[in-house]
Amino acid sequence: MTKKNGVGIKEVYELVDKKIGEVNASIQKLDDRFTRLEEGRLSGLETRIANFEGKIMATTGIIAFAVSIIIAVAQFVIKK
Repeated sequence: MTKKNGVGIKEVYELVDKKIGEVNASIQKLDDRFTRLEEGRLSGLETRIANFEGKIMATTGIIAFAVSIIIAVAQFVIKK
């Protein structure tokens, strides 16, 4: 093993391995945070879409009921 300035190749490899481990751990933490962030966004978006779909269904039901009432009244008026 050759030493230059008091540092051997083994020590350099150990330092590089240590830094690679730290970088990998940081990347994993970021990945986990982005995953949680995306899950939170999706669940909020899914809730909004479900609420919107519920409003559409309710509006459609009200419109259908109103149209059926109008048709019933129109038939009653036309028969007279």
